[in-house]
Amino acid sequence: MVHQYTGYALMVMALAVLISSTVKIGVAILKTNNINTLSFNIDYNDVNENRVLEEPTLYDVTILPINQRKLAVEGGKIGPGAVSDVLPNFIHQSQQTRRRTQVNENKLPYKCGVILYNHYIPGEGGVLLDKWMANLVQSNEHVSYTYQSSQDDKEIPYQQEIEKQISSVGSNEWKIINAKHNDGASYANSELLQKWRDTIEKQNCQLITSVIFVDPLDHSIKHTKQRYVDCGDSCNIMEFKDTMMNEVGNGDAWVGQLNGFLFNGDYDAMSQFTMKESIKKAMVILKEQFDIVLIDGEEGSNFAEEILRLTGLKSDTAQIEKASISDGGLVYSKDLVSKFGKMSSKNGDADFLDAVKHVYHNSLAYLMLQ
Repeated sequence: MVHQYTGYALMVMALAVLISSTVKIGVAILKTNNINTLSFNIDYNDVNENRVLEEPTLYDVTILPINQRKLAVEGGKIGPGAVSDVLPNFIHQSQQTRRRTQVNENKLPYKCGVILYNHYIPGEGGVLLDKWMANLVQSNEHVSYTYQSSQDDKEIPYQQEIEKQISSVGSNEWKIINAKHNDGASYANSELLQKWRDTIEKQNCQLITSVIFVDPLDHSIKHTKQRYVDCGDSCNIMEFKDTMMNEVGNGDAWVGQLNGFLFNGDYDAMSQFTMKESIKKAMVILKEQFDIVLIDGEEGSNFAEEILRLTGLKSDTAQIEKASISDGGLVYSKDLVSKFGKMSSKNGDADFLDAVKHVYHNSLAYLMLQ
């Protein structure tokens, strides 16, 4: 009997050693299986760990911002970073109080008005959106399109141009105004937008304000892709990579969407506010004054369909053509993707787009049910 117990003990010890070795081997494999580069066909969900907020997490592991927020709530807090001060009021706010849903479906389509739109889609994708909007002029009567491509084209300041355009709107007329290129004025201004809205509504027409943002990682990739195309056939890929690494690392490769929306790229103006204040200011303006707020590529984010629904205008297609720029074999290093994430956190885009996704695309709905 003693020998039998001894045999059992030895078997248990051997099994424990085997399990321990297996675990160590598994850990070693995970540690050595390091991917140094990412191809252009990136699954964005696989690289979002680069957007982790640079502050202590609740556990000593890499956690996505959404999960950080959930863990913080469980720990008695309202969430990490600037988002914690922005989201609580919106979380409990009825969808009916958000301007985007304050549309009287019984009055649609509106018979006349002004569409003031802006977007932050870099490269060909943004060009194709502008092209679709401009084509509405050819597909419909009594539609005009205003777009200034450079400062030199402006005979009068852009704000004055808009006020001239909206001062007289026909009873069956639509005016489309692209606010992408202007004279330095930001239209993320509640007082100014309300003034324009009042002017148009006094003519029994409607102002439709709209803005389209882009996921921060997608925004960086689109910018990089376009920069590489602009570089031309003579572009040296190693020099291009070094340039991008330096500019992205410095955080000034391009203007962030939060800065672009609020301050039109004016870094000095943005420096007057904390990041929390900037994000909160942007979210309040979106809620109060913007009718269409979308993130390019998000489910249900069909800008063309929404414009046609509100205006009754006709188009050959309710889908905006997708960009087709070739990457030329460009490969992103893991270090560059990481720098993308750090730049988005530094300029506020990571937290800002988190908030926009939650409020306008209900991206955290599942967390509210848990």
